[in-house]
Formats: sequence, C-alpha cells, structure tokens
Amino acid sequence: MYLDTFIYSDKLMLYDVQTGITLKDSATMVLDKTGFRFHDGSVSFHGSVDLGQIQSTPFTGQFQTDKLNVALLLESLDYLDIPAFKDIKNCPAKPP
Repeated sequence: MYLDTFIYSDKLMLYDVQTGITLKDSATMVLDKTGFRFHDGSVSFHGSVDLGQIQSTPFTGQFQTDKLNVALLLESLDYLDIPAFKDIKNCPAKPP
C-alpha cells in the first residue's frame, strides 16, 4: 500500500509512506516493507504488533534509518510523552 503523504500536525509530516499490512491471526498485525521519509531522512522497518492486549500494545520489529534527525522526530511525536526524552541534553541536532 502506498499512501504518499501522512500529515498528523504541522510538525509531523511523513512522505512516501508505504506498507504491507497483513494479519497473521486475529490478534497479530504484521507490517512488512514499511517505511517513510521524514525531512531529509528515511525510516524502513518490519515487525508485528500484538492487538490482543487490552492495557498495552506490545510490538517487535527491526528498524533501519538513513540520515534521520532523531531529535526532530521525537519533538514532532511530543517525545512519546516520556519526560526523560524531553530532558536529553546531548541529542544531536536537538532544536533549541
């Protein structure tokens, strides 16, 4: 599946989004050949998500990045609501 562009907010815009989504069984979603571009970098990954849990969403996967600005991505994701990520002082390219 090719989505072209995914815009969540003015800070989170993903381009050339593509994925292969299948269901292994009624509780396991498999993401294959999934990736996107973010600013000047890119992310590709494959993995699986356990949809059968009520309190959490466990997942496994392998990620590969190229020229990804992690600080900018974390900021656009509101630091995944993890306070320690907001306090990182030595993250390369962290916005001021």
